[in-house]
Amino acid sequence: MDFRIIYGVIFLLIISSGTIFAHGSESLISIQTNEKNYEEEDTIVISGNVTTIIGDTPITLQVFREGTLLEIAQITVAQDGTFSHTILAEGPLWTHEGEFITRASYGERDIAEAKFNYTPKSKLMETTNEFEVSIKNHGTFDIKYSI
Repeated sequence: MDFRIIYGVIFLLIISSGTIFAHGSESLISIQTNEKNYEEEDTIVISGNVTTIIGDTPITLQVFREGTLLEIAQITVAQDGTFSHTILAEGPLWTHEGEFITRASYGERDIAEAKFNYTPKSKLMETTNEFEVSIKNHGTFDIKYSI
């Protein structure tokens, strides 16, 4: 009878320590973008790495702005655990500036996120001015430039 109690306590300790270990484990996936700021028509390169390859399980990649899903893709993981995907920042869903979130999901529970800022052309300021250049014995010329 005493052995049942001891075995029961040991069983409960094993289960609780296994649960603590599972919560403390690190994610299998990491993700990043090649830049932190993008403008309309830029190419966004999203890449990452998985530490443990799970068979033929693909990466599910999503891009959000304020909770709105803009892009979704399934990406194959290379044999060395890396993955990469490119997105062209243009179209009707890319009209608002702000912070965007890329989310990569792998397997049942592993999720990684990276953030970037985006500005459409309508929000970019282009300044055009003339710069006066004076050349001795040849006169003055106006040169137009844009920033």
